[in-house]
Amino acid sequence: MSQIAEGRAIELYRGVPLEKTGIPSVLTELRDENKLAEVIEEGRFYLAGDIVINDFGIVGFVLIDKQPEQRWNSYTDPELFGEGTNVPVVLEEVCKNDPIRKAHFLGTKNGFKMIRYFALPQNIRDFFQRDRFVGEGYIHKCAQEGTLQEDFDEEQVKSDFWLSEKGSPALVEAIVDSTIPHGSDYDSGFKTRIDIGRYIYVSFHPWVVYPPVVQEGQESIYRAMANFEELLSRVPQTTGIIRKGLGDMLPSSDLPALPSAG
Repeated sequence: MSQIAEGRAIELYRGVPLEKTGIPSVLTELRDENKLAEVIEEGRFYLAGDIVINDFGIVGFVLIDKQPEQRWNSYTDPELFGEGTNVPVVLEEVCKNDPIRKAHFLGTKNGFKMIRYFALPQNIRDFFQRDRFVGEGYIHKCAQEGTLQEDFDEEQVKSDFWLSEKGSPALVEAIVDSTIPHGSDYDSGFKTRIDIGRYIYVSFHPWVVYPPVVQEGQESIYRAMANFEELLSRVPQTTGIIRKGLGDMLPSSDLPALPSAG
């Protein structure tokens, strides 16, 4: 049986083995590399809950931005970047009677931004990108379908350049470095790694609903990982996709019981 690294644990979620780790292991690596001061100085973002890694090496986590911007009109259309949004016409009547829903769009600087972040190792990213028409669509489907409440009004983000004036947050890069081995596209000259796929989704909320919103966000990461497992487990091994072997690291007491004979 393979050994799990210190500070990490393997557990089953809906029959899917997942690896969990947390901020202590990331901070330990940062301290070893003398990068901890950069994360502390940044101060704007923090990790909420576990960092979750599935058997294909996909990493998912929830990041909280405590100093969010006024929500933009779009995070995928460059022509609308930086422009503040209004309540969508289709939700005007709903928001008139629901101040929490209204706060998803207006006055967002007074609340927090929940960021659901998925990082794909190079081989998984490249597998999806082979089909430029539907490949990324499958990623969004796994990350979003049946994972988070629709009334959170979550929005897909094209890239994470806007998360910090200095580029990708130091905390994000620390998490990525501690969970995904460098791929062939790795270039140590870049502050932001280019050898992984990044898929980011944001929603804005008032602080009064912080506990249930973040709990739902954390649970959504596990749901998304189960979706990725269901999709990628159907892919022939000849594609070069390799599992980490998390199932082999589970204690025998955690393994599903075999059906009895007869």
